[in-house]
Amino acid sequence: GTSQLPKFEEDLFRISPQSHTCNGEDAFLIPTAEVPLTNMHAGDILDESDLPISYVAHTPCFRAEAGSYGRDTRGLIRTHQFHKVELVKITSIETSNEQHELLTSHAEQCLKLLQLPYRKGRL
Repeated sequence: GTSQLPKFEEDLFRISPQSHTCNGEDAFLIPTAEVPLTNMHAGDILDESDLPISYVAHTPCFRAEAGSYGRDTRGLIRTHQFHKVELVKITSIETSNEQHELLTSHAEQCLKLLQLPYRKGRL
């Protein structure tokens, strides 16, 4: 699975028993669909013959405003809410480059069909 904690905890939107309850425990609204998608397999041992596993999700995502001066002052905590489409692949090391290119081509094709401008970059 993936996690945003503890490294990105300040950027997440926390639900705590003081403000709300979530089965009586602290919880966080999802910052990205990658977290729940990959955690569907938390604790699983995946057979390589079942790979690649491909997911697509359209989810609302929530992040507290990071890096902004005075973001928590005067009782106001600004949050960002946005909807996001995310493509996730679980694959083997041997096919990861090929699957990454395939996933990128799928995203690019969607953008072309929707006639949305985009830039493609290599990180």
